[in-house]
Amino acid sequence: MIGMERNSDIVKMASYAPLFEHFDMAQWSPDLAGLNADPASLTGSASYYVQQMFSVHRGETILPVTSDVGFGPLYWVANSTTTGVYYVKIANYGTATQNVTVDVPGATGASSSAKLVSFTDPPTASIYPLNVTLQPVTSTVTGSAAGGWTFNVAAYGVAIITITT
Repeated sequence: MIGMERNSDIVKMASYAPLFEHFDMAQWSPDLAGLNADPASLTGSASYYVQQMFSVHRGETILPVTSDVGFGPLYWVANSTTTGVYYVKIANYGTATQNVTVDVPGATGASSSAKLVSFTDPPTASIYPLNVTLQPVTSTVTGSAAGGWTFNVAAYGVAIITITT
């Protein structure tokens, strides 16, 4: 999804399949959501939560990004809104936690605290109804426009930092 956002001038839309699985009759994984015979059992998968995170943190303009390192294991995209909100989305495809500092030029007057929504899919995670352990986590990162905001992105995790000016 980071690649789709980075190339949104070319990629106009995307789809996801398969959408649903019955927990007791799964043929493949992952699906977007699962359920059993109980309609209240509809439960989002890791794929669902990542797509939900990206859709909620949607900017209007893709921003250029410079980095001290190349892509791999981290991949990223940055965007902003006309109301002064900056989003930086980072995916860690590596097996180790990565320490990241986000510096947003032009974010003068930004709040010292930024919202960080992070998500990781640990091997022991459960999405089975009534035993859901797979959820995005929201926290606060302290930093500044001058020094940046530093945080960790877990192995195989996704993080979105929101900086408001």
